[in-house]
Amino acid sequence: MAPPGQVEAALFITRLQVGICELIGLLRDAGMQVGINTLVDAQLALTNVAVTRRTDVFWALHAVIVNQPEERTLFSQAFALIWQRISSADQHPAQGVDQTEQKKLKRRLAEALEKRSPQPEDQHPAAAKTTEFESAGSDNPENSSRHSTERRTFSGVESFSEIDFAELSIDELQQVHKALLEIASRFKPRQIRRFEPTSRKGPIDLAKSLRESLRTGGIPVTLRYRQRRRELKPLIVICDISGSMQPYLRPLLLLIHTIAKVRPNVSLFLFGTQLTNVTRQLAQADIDVALEKIATAAPDWRGGTRIGQNLRRFRHNWSRRTGTSRAAVWLVTDGLDRDAGQGLNEEMHNLRKICRSVHWLNPLLRFDEYQPLAAGAKIIADQVDSITPIHSLKHLARLPELLD
Repeated sequence: MAPPGQVEAALFITRLQVGICELIGLLRDAGMQVGINTLVDAQLALTNVAVTRRTDVFWALHAVIVNQPEERTLFSQAFALIWQRISSADQHPAQGVDQTEQKKLKRRLAEALEKRSPQPEDQHPAAAKTTEFESAGSDNPENSSRHSTERRTFSGVESFSEIDFAELSIDELQQVHKALLEIASRFKPRQIRRFEPTSRKGPIDLAKSLRESLRTGGIPVTLRYRQRRRELKPLIVICDISGSMQPYLRPLLLLIHTIAKVRPNVSLFLFGTQLTNVTRQLAQADIDVALEKIATAAPDWRGGTRIGQNLRRFRHNWSRRTGTSRAAVWLVTDGLDRDAGQGLNEEMHNLRKICRSVHWLNPLLRFDEYQPLAAGAKIIADQVDSITPIHSLKHLARLPELLD
């Protein structure tokens, strides 16, 4: 429906350009990787279509904004909201998505929209409220009231500690980051049986005190003390960055970055179709800078997975440099191997021989009836010391036990 007159057309185009800016910002807040370059491409794409036709605008923006299949439904929901604002056209719902998935998408967009809109001074940021998207996406008053009360009003992270990371909203993931700081504090060095000298008063080191007394004619003028040594065994994390691992990578990388602050001998390797050492990027003090440099260093995000080949590359190129003979290795993957386990059995056996322990961190354990039936998963399960789920905050809190 084209607006009548040149003035109305100019106003419509202006509202459309503003709406595209809001769309990019909304998708960015909802977790999609879009920025100023995407905005420029979107504006250029609209110069080649009839901007008053909803279908043409939708697919033109879809072509330059959506990069992954899982982003299509999120884009459709956001576009429906923005188009309703600028033209009052019929809503374009996402196709082929069940009600549970649509509710999840609506909540993500509601969180992003609420984050971008100013809040009343008398309303707490964590209070639940009905957003424009929720009212537009409901077909009847019952759904509208249900969506308005379904938003969580939590105090602390206990309320969602057992919820899958893939189902958390943007604000809840920020709360998870605060909880990870407490978890990382438990990765401190552990005491061992051996002693080391210390200037603090405590157990007397009798042997050194007697040797010191020889300088003063056998009179123990100066006492020497000792304390239990604290051992910092190396931690090596080899992490799968394929598409199926994406919902769980950010919380895990946040935890590893925080662990690296209390344990300086942490090494991080990312692999998809190739292996990338990002230990240097992990050392950045600011978490956002560290994650940005890590994302730039690894070229094969959201690609396939070659577990056997990358373990062989790690053994040939990095095993001696990282001190694997004393290290605990965390292999973070779902076990879905593009090569169907080719060469994996040999490499897992070699990894067991050169490391102190190998632990498999598998997000697929979120399913109660999960069995490692895939070729790669079955081989890994037979060669590791433990298998640990990592799909929720509750399970990440158990990771310090793997270093004891």
